[in-house]
Parts: sequence; structure tokens; C-alpha cells
Amino acid sequence: MPGVVVAPGIEATWLGLGELTLLLCGGWTLFARLGDVAKESPLGFLAREREIRMARILFAVSVVPHWLPYREGWAYLRS
Repeated sequence: MPGVVVAPGIEATWLGLGELTLLLCGGWTLFARLGDVAKESPLGFLAREREIRMARILFAVSVVPHWLPYREGWAYLRS
């Protein structure tokens, strides 16, 4: 069954998701900051400040490993 997490308690099963999330959020942030996106464009909603902040937080959360203490604080620090 593709797409099913067989052992959610094992960290290695989430590594692929974390890597893909990093690529998605990094690309999203670069697109929003460096791309010349008009506000009326269909993709204009991705370039607003609130959405860029969400991408940065998601990036930070996917980088911080589960075993670190005070994981949420590290995520805020990275964003």
C-alpha cells in the first residue's frame, strides 16, 4: 500500500517526508521573495507575508529533529 506509514513510531519512516517538506518550503520562500509575482496572479496568494511566514515555520519544524529538547523553541529560533 503506497503512501501508508507502516511504523509511525520509528524516526526513519519520516525522513523522506522531512526532506520533501524542506524542498517545498525552500522553493516556496525563494519563489515568494525573488519572483516577481503580481498580487492579482493566481499564485499571488503564495507571496503574501503571512504565507511566507508559514513556509518558514514549516521549514523550521521539518529541520528540527524529534529527539531535541524544547523542539518548538528551536523551530521558532530557526524561523
